[in-house]
Amino acid sequence: MEVWERLINTKSFYFMKLKYVALLLCPAALFAAEEHKHEKKPEKLFTPAEIAKAMEPPPKDFPKVETAITMGVIHGALKYSVERIAAKPETGIRIIFANNDEMPHNFILCKPGKDVTKEIGLAAAALGEDGPKKKYIPKTGKILYASDVIDPGKIATLYFKAPKEEGDYPFVCTLPGHFVTMKGTLFVRKDLRKVPNAPPPPKKGQFFLPVKEKPYVYRSTIPGVGPDAIAVGTPQGIHFAFDPHTCRLALAWSGDFLDVKRDWSGRGGQGTGIPGKTFYKAPKRPLAIGDAEAKFRGFRLVDDLPVFLYSIGKAKVEHTILPIVDGSGVLQQITVHNAAQPVTFTNDAKWTSPGHTFKDKKLTFEAAKTISFQTALRK
Repeated sequence: MEVWERLINTKSFYFMKLKYVALLLCPAALFAAEEHKHEKKPEKLFTPAEIAKAMEPPPKDFPKVETAITMGVIHGALKYSVERIAAKPETGIRIIFANNDEMPHNFILCKPGKDVTKEIGLAAAALGEDGPKKKYIPKTGKILYASDVIDPGKIATLYFKAPKEEGDYPFVCTLPGHFVTMKGTLFVRKDLRKVPNAPPPPKKGQFFLPVKEKPYVYRSTIPGVGPDAIAVGTPQGIHFAFDPHTCRLALAWSGDFLDVKRDWSGRGGQGTGIPGKTFYKAPKRPLAIGDAEAKFRGFRLVDDLPVFLYSIGKAKVEHTILPIVDGSGVLQQITVHNAAQPVTFTNDAKWTSPGHTFKDKKLTFEAAKTISFQTALRK
């Protein structure tokens, strides 16, 4: 049972008073105090197909959605994975909240004001035993929108209109203690270029390939990858390139997808540029089966994303690369068929693998008819 549940179920006023004091002075301590009693659960990693299936339609007469965000939680950090949202006044906003955490959360949009998230967070904590019944939403005129509580492993679709007035509108999670770190800002501007730290537009001589509602697959020469690289741009703003010569995820970056000006000018075929920020560059092929070489066999599209097919010796590999749905990183799903020798995956960055533990920076799987695992990397 969670610490907060113990608090609200106790009948001892003295015990409750001590817990409230601890909560107000150091909210994180309540959770840290029992960390040794609970085995940390693996992070739930949602696929784009799961998100699309769970997405609910907008309410009747809701305005056109002009800002669509998919967000979750930075696992283990008690933070929203998206802390900055920009929208024009009175336009429709859709947030798909995929709760990949082991704790419940919510999303509360507040009126502008100094320390307003702290004020509302403390007011939610003061609800005491009524907190769960009231969904940790205190009665105050400073809340513009409030979601239901989103349980671990669940996906909720939130719809609301951006406020009429330009400004910086804080949002926060009001479950006990979360308000200290779990917060962000909705920037409402008529001109989105005036949002603080907005990315610059393309410079003269650049043309950024747009990625809209579906992934975009583009094959070209990419610096750092080589000829015939297969680049994939995604709506989440996480993009990657697969090298068919070495059969590996070679690059991953965030921001804009590709600068194709040189590829589309003159006679074309001059290669592309990476305008975004690279957060992963593979020094070598991490997946290995003995000393066997990899041989590319093509790819097929599943949910608009390529599943790369290749062989390593006599083993056949299906390799899917996709964005973590909240735009915080990249996910690999690897399935190996008919492995006659042990399969190793070398952790050449800060990859994590739900349900598995790296030993000496490696995952090792014994020979088997089918081996399947996931790895995730946050930018």
